[in-house]
Amino acid sequence: MTVAALALGRAQPSARIAGALAVASGGLVLVLLAAGTGSFDVAGAVFAVASALTYTTYILVSESVIDSVDPFALAALVLTGGTVTFAVAGGATGSLDLALSGEAWLWLERSRRFSEAGHRSTAGADPPGYSAAVCQIIPP
Repeated sequence: MTVAALALGRAQPSARIAGALAVASGGLVLVLLAAGTGSFDVAGAVFAVASALTYTTYILVSESVIDSVDPFALAALVLTGGTVTFAVAGGATGSLDLALSGEAWLWLERSRRFSEAGHRSTAGADPPGYSAAVCQIIPP
C-alpha cells in the first residue's frame, strides 16, 4: 500500500517509510522462506495477494472520502458493511458460528489494542499530517 501511495504522490518518501518497508519486506521474505520447509499453498498465496491489493485499493480510495465524512458515521458504514457481508456469507454457507475460544478472544483483544495505538476514535481517522499509508505501517 505504501508503495502505491508513494507512486501516486499521496505520501512523501522518508527514511522512516523506507525502514518500515524494509522490515515488512524482510518479514515477507522470512514467511516465504519458511514455506520451503513444508508445503506451499498456491491458492493461499493468491488469496493473500488479492487481500493485500483489495485493502490497498480500499485505503487509497477511501482516503479522499475520509475528510468529508464524520469519523463515527464512516466507522458505522464500514462496520455495517462488514457485518452484512459476514452475515450473508455465513447464512449462505450455513457456517455462521460466533463461538470463540478463550484464546481467540485474547488474541482479538491484543490485536485491538495494537491496532488502536494512536487511533482512539475510528480506524481510518488518521492524525492530521499523516497519510493513511503512513499510519498503517508506522503507528504515531
